[in-house]
Amino acid sequence: MTAKGKKRYLPMLVLIAFCICITTGAVFVYKYINTHQHNKITSDPLYNVALTADVDSLAVNKKARDMMVYNKGKLLKKYKISLGAQPVGAKHFEGDNKTPEGNYYISVKNAGSKYHKSLGISYPNESDRRLAKKNNRLTGGDVMIHGIPNGYKGKVPDYVGIDWTAGCISVTDSQIDELFAHVKMRTPITILP
Repeated sequence: MTAKGKKRYLPMLVLIAFCICITTGAVFVYKYINTHQHNKITSDPLYNVALTADVDSLAVNKKARDMMVYNKGKLLKKYKISLGAQPVGAKHFEGDNKTPEGNYYISVKNAGSKYHKSLGISYPNESDRRLAKKNNRLTGGDVMIHGIPNGYKGKVPDYVGIDWTAGCISVTDSQIDELFAHVKMRTPITILP
């Protein structure tokens, strides 16, 4: 190859090297963030205890991506959660991919969910319906606490810490199993921004 031919390929080689560096950096950052988040979780014992008592209330802190479960006012356990793909702000309308904010209760227990198991949340409440009607929109519904999609063959961390749902609250399959066993119908859930 002549010197002129080598000069012609040089910009392409630089571009390829740049793309490889960017991709490698992105993978490193993704793995670092997941490891850092995991270390933060494991340092708080309330994320790692087994849930052995029945739950009489739940609270979600959307900003912190935490769900707390209580019995008689005592915090029993915390779960790291994933939210709707548009996590900031309250769900108001069908298709907005937001997780609701407000006071609800567990309205459905579904052992045959497309997401392993699920606990239905009573969204929309009366306030949600009024807002949607005022704006001539549909509220949407079927907001759940659920596991990972059935048939998923990848690694569970692919779904942990990433807001991917259409407005639901997601935990791992083993966590929804635990919640399903200890959360009763009509258990109140408060979802905070």
